[in-house]
Amino acid sequence: MKISVGIVTYDNAAVIGRCLESLAASLDSDQNVELTVIDNGSSDDTLRIVREFVARAPRGIRARVNEASGNLGYGRAHNFAFEGVTTKYHVICNPDIIFRGNPLRTLAEYLDNHDDVGLLAPAVLNEDLTPQHLNKRLPTVLDLFLRRFLPAPLRSLFRQRLDHYEMRDVPYDAIVDVPFVSGAFLFCRSAALRRAGGFDPRYFLYFEDVDLSRAVRQAGFRTVCLPTASVVHLWGQAHRRSPSMVLTFVRNGIRYFNKWGWDLA
Repeated sequence: MKISVGIVTYDNAAVIGRCLESLAASLDSDQNVELTVIDNGSSDDTLRIVREFVARAPRGIRARVNEASGNLGYGRAHNFAFEGVTTKYHVICNPDIIFRGNPLRTLAEYLDNHDDVGLLAPAVLNEDLTPQHLNKRLPTVLDLFLRRFLPAPLRSLFRQRLDHYEMRDVPYDAIVDVPFVSGAFLFCRSAALRRAGGFDPRYFLYFEDVDLSRAVRQAGFRTVCLPTASVVHLWGQAHRRSPSMVLTFVRNGIRYFNKWGWDLA
């Protein structure tokens, strides 16, 4: 069983070591992983940590790290990680993911038996193993405004709407088709990823995963959550509050709705 894994880093020294070590610890002796780390110009110790792991990569992992000339953005860097991949399955993985059990085996076995599935997401959990509810329906402008800009004290007024967007009406332990699977961790059929064209490189950050979900479905594949596999997502979101990231969110939101249609409410 050979699977490729792509991880894109940018100043992730606090989490990337745990991610890589958990990946190594999750594998059985018959599993082989081709790991590519694309670093988008980290200024902290990220590259040192990754290089040390690559230099002593444990049995079963063939690892390499590529240092980008600058910050390519999330989707574009993942496209580079996918270039030349010959494995049947490819994993898009955040640097703040912790592997639990052996999710790669569980996810691969499911795709082996479901040729119509292109993207497969595990259950994504917090460190206390509560669900993060990253499965979502396709967003409207109203959904995104409520989630991003509505003050927290007012969100209770729209709780039913927000819960519907996050598919909280569907049990998180159910195998279910999901219109919008999170890019934090995606187990991909390589052929489906190629047919969809990979990530649209115009999205520097935000919306690249919902765009990819739609492109894969448009290419004729299903996008599914398989909760019998799970990972922990450490999910630091401090950057979301910076003015530049808010502007990036708005710009890419406009780009997304221009591409797929303006569903206002």
